[in-house]
Amino acid sequence: MTLPSRSQVSSRALSRALSRALSRALPLSALLLLCAPLALAAPGAEFLEARVREVRAHLAQPTPTPAERARVDAALMGVVRPLMSFPKMSAAVMGRRWPTLTAEQQGRFLGLFEDLVFHSYTRRIRSVNDDYTVEYGEERPSAVGGAGGAEVDAVAKTPRAEVELRFALSPTAGGFEVVDVVIDEVSLVENYREEFAKVVVKEGLEGLFGRMEAQLVKEGGAPRAPGGAPTEAAAEEVKGAQKGSQKGSQTGSQKGAQKGAQKGAQKGAQKGAQ
Repeated sequence: MTLPSRSQVSSRALSRALSRALSRALPLSALLLLCAPLALAAPGAEFLEARVREVRAHLAQPTPTPAERARVDAALMGVVRPLMSFPKMSAAVMGRRWPTLTAEQQGRFLGLFEDLVFHSYTRRIRSVNDDYTVEYGEERPSAVGGAGGAEVDAVAKTPRAEVELRFALSPTAGGFEVVDVVIDEVSLVENYREEFAKVVVKEGLEGLFGRMEAQLVKEGGAPRAPGGAPTEAAAEEVKGAQKGSQKGSQTGSQKGAQKGAQKGAQKGAQKGAQ
């Protein structure tokens, strides 16, 4: 997919680019946690299989109420957070800019990145059926994950397509952690780095934070307060966006749904800020 040049990137194009970064990387990498792996005979692949069982067990639980969904999501995050090395991935995504950020800015980016990946991932994974299998191939040493790192090849198969995956693993005291996922030769980390860099160049770091927060709301999450919990304004914005979207969609018009979501989000943000 050809991306616009830096001089041509508009505010609207940047929003689309950020959405593309999510939609391209997350649904396919989520196959790891949806599918039953086959013929594992290496420590890295065996570690991934164990995490698969944990995630599938949580996803099998019914979530009839928001409270139950929140409980299951918290349990899922307890598996995903140690599996995906969000601190290392955050540093790699920001690249040379990472050391120049203050501790507060690094913490803010890490929290947003973690929540954005998680909520995008869980929303998509719940919409996918079980019509997938993953066949694991070669596991070999790799410098990507540092000393003792490994790469695990896999092929995700659906009724209509096959997707080549490569997981970069870094060793930990408890096994491994994923530091990157390469999907059909496209690195998840490099994909985010490219798209985020466009926003930073055009709008600065605060512009990136704002767009990440807006995307997080669209994915059903809420930006965190300084103490780590979603802010009251953000929570109201999520409720307003969802209510407005539902009201707009009842007209049968996609345009109406989008307009209703925007109006609801603005109203919710104003209410939460008061």
